[in-house]
Amino acid sequence: MLGQSRVFAQKEGNIWYLGKLGYGLDFNSTPAGILKDGALQNGVNGQPFTMADPCGNLLFYSDGHRVFNRQHRVMLNGDSLAGGYSFQTVVAVPHPSDDSLYYLFTQNIRPLSIPPYSALYYSIIDMRLDKGLGGVARKNTFLYQTNGQSLTAIRHANGQDYWIATVEAETNRFVAYLVNKTGLQTSPVVSQIPYTFIYTRILRASPNGKFIATNTFTGLPGSPECTLFDFNDASGRITNTRLLPIKDDYGWAMEFSPDSRKLYWIMPASLQKNQIAQFQISGESGEDIAATRYNIALSQGKNHTDLRLAPDGKIYTIAGETLMDAIENPNALGNGLMYRQGIYPISTYLFLPNNIAGYNQGKQQDFTASPVCDGEQVQFEVKLNYKAKEWLWNFGDPASGENDTSTLANPLHRFSAPGTYQVKLIIRDRCGELDTLQKPVVIYPKPVVNLPEEAIEKCFTDVPLTFSVEFLPYTSYRWNTGDTTRSIQVNQTGWYKVEAYNPCGNSRDSVYLQVIPEVKAYLPDDTIVCEGNFTVLDALNPGAAYLWNTGETTQQIQVDKPGKYYVEIHNRCSVSVDTANLVFIKEEIGAFIPNVFTPNSDGVNDTFSMHVLNTPAYSLTICNRWGKPVFYSSNPFDAWDGRADGGQVIAGVYFWFVTATDCRGNPVTYRGTVSLLQ
Repeated sequence: MLGQSRVFAQKEGNIWYLGKLGYGLDFNSTPAGILKDGALQNGVNGQPFTMADPCGNLLFYSDGHRVFNRQHRVMLNGDSLAGGYSFQTVVAVPHPSDDSLYYLFTQNIRPLSIPPYSALYYSIIDMRLDKGLGGVARKNTFLYQTNGQSLTAIRHANGQDYWIATVEAETNRFVAYLVNKTGLQTSPVVSQIPYTFIYTRILRASPNGKFIATNTFTGLPGSPECTLFDFNDASGRITNTRLLPIKDDYGWAMEFSPDSRKLYWIMPASLQKNQIAQFQISGESGEDIAATRYNIALSQGKNHTDLRLAPDGKIYTIAGETLMDAIENPNALGNGLMYRQGIYPISTYLFLPNNIAGYNQGKQQDFTASPVCDGEQVQFEVKLNYKAKEWLWNFGDPASGENDTSTLANPLHRFSAPGTYQVKLIIRDRCGELDTLQKPVVIYPKPVVNLPEEAIEKCFTDVPLTFSVEFLPYTSYRWNTGDTTRSIQVNQTGWYKVEAYNPCGNSRDSVYLQVIPEVKAYLPDDTIVCEGNFTVLDALNPGAAYLWNTGETTQQIQVDKPGKYYVEIHNRCSVSVDTANLVFIKEEIGAFIPNVFTPNSDGVNDTFSMHVLNTPAYSLTICNRWGKPVFYSSNPFDAWDGRADGGQVIAGVYFWFVTATDCRGNPVTYRGTVSLLQ
């Protein structure tokens, strides 16, 4: 029976053996442990390759000429491999359907006088041979004449299969071989490149398998050394070739960040002085990508010759063959990438391992469940980037009885009722490690909505009113009010429509609400009307019932006589009464305005005041001869006593201004002077 264990990272790429003095790195610990027991002693003219099992235990490694077993001895029949004198001379991938078999690919560049000039070969390693130490069961089978130096392995989009990719120099062809559950497919997928590459040194794929970069030379004037492709990891084809106009003398090596959104290149201006450049990858042109360049200053006098993304998420580079530097945060931009020198004091040669793109992403597992409605079966599908031995499902549905568990890789299950079920999957991989996944799976009810009535009439005192539809789990609601809740409060007349929807469909309903408003009678307090005319009084509140003291029952009445008028307004929800006073005045404004006064407190003509008749609105302003106001009033009964700013003003002539309104509301202005005598 399966138990539960922590999730381990995928570790096939956790061991690196380098090309000099037996050095290597073991990334099964943090920081990586330094290895000194390797069989690669005198330098490797190309990137070596190391393969571990899913638990990080060494299986074999190779320099392209020989393959060594975990005891660091040449593997049975593992000498005289057809590799060497190539930048990427060797790479290997597991057989997707046989845990014991591995395909080892080698590339060999020979003098032009010895055909084929450059060819791709494959050998088959069987780990069951030599008492489990492994042996080469098939060796040096010719596969393709490449005329190139680049060779890399890429995870297939399905997480199980592999692509072996190379560039055929001088013939503008990108070649990808598929290794799937039936083995190596010897008919390659070929993509045409819109440029002829005179040579390619290194081919590097991004961890997500969506991009491929190579350092190339086309022979074109100002030819760039950096070329970026989009790679379809499902079909094996490349598209969207982008030449990066970097204008350095050549690019030596490249690597992608863990998030596959940054590209790093070693750009030596000479073999004694170089730099690493960071570029941001986007769907734009090569010129746009090149414009994002950020240069990392490196140690003077040290030749940096390779870049490699490691299982710990850092990118390592060789620094003068005696040290390894690191980009510690390669997903960051600019200064945030944190370049550190002298991480590991170990000797190597020009190259770091040519490991499989995507292995440094670690172990990835997930499962999906098709969204279904109540009563239908759910199809589960497991997605892994590694091989599994056993599966144990628990659907979290005890009501389904013995059907609540399954040991199938991709089972079907019919849940007993709508709801959220916590589905657990325990996976045993081929090393015996257990990975546990748990996620909710939703079974949706079929949506149905029913509002209480088609039409509702309510008094204003009965609103706000709540409209609700039946609660349905995992269902969304949308009202024509913009609300997305199951219930809404409403207080206005109108149509209210609701839709309930989920992956099983949708349902709609609507209701019309008539809100009877509160009546509020409003008539003007005092209305001025010109003699001989009439005015209209409006009680407002359309739709209500009316009763005026004139006996009329309409919303509006016409009146031509002064007096008080009142109206009673009512509907079935409220009653209101209001009164209006109508004043009829002559059209012409009359005024008596004195021209002199003596504010000497003798009781005779001590104030200045005006007598303005037949105006509903009035204001008086008095100014001194410098135009400064000394008195203002909008009350026609106010009088000026000759004082301003708390004291008596001096004798003299003062200017006054009167604004008034006639019975039609038209403005009228008067102005003149008054003499103040002592």
